[in-house]
Amino acid sequence: MQHNIKNCKLVKIDRLSGNGASIYSIVLNGEKDSMLDKFVNDNVNSFKSETKDILMRLTTIESQQVLETQFFKENEGSPGDGVCALFDNPDSNLRLYCINIRQPINYCRVWWTKVERH
Repeated sequence: MQHNIKNCKLVKIDRLSGNGASIYSIVLNGEKDSMLDKFVNDNVNSFKSETKDILMRLTTIESQQVLETQFFKENEGSPGDGVCALFDNPDSNLRLYCINIRQPINYCRVWWTKVERH
C-alpha cells in the first residue's frame, strides 16, 4: 500500500489508551480516519476474528502497562528503523506493524497496515 503523503499527524487512539500505555496511529493528509482505523475497517468483515484478536491484544498491552518485547517481533524492517510486528498466530492473514519510538513521548508504538499470507 503506497500513499502520496503531503502531511501526516500522530494521533492518540483514546479507545485503546489508558493509564497503562497509550496507542498512537497516523492520520495522513488531513483524512478523518487514522491508519489503524482504516486497518480495522478494511479487515473486520473478511477477517473478523483476527481483527478482534489484534484489538484485544492492544487492549491487553494497555491494561497490563506493558510495552515489552514479549508482545512484539523486533527488527521487522531495515536495520535501525525500529519497525516491529505485533506477535500473531503464524496462520493469521493479518499482521500489524509498528514503529518503536523511545523519544520524549516516553514509549509508543505507531500502528499501520496489513500483510496477507497465503
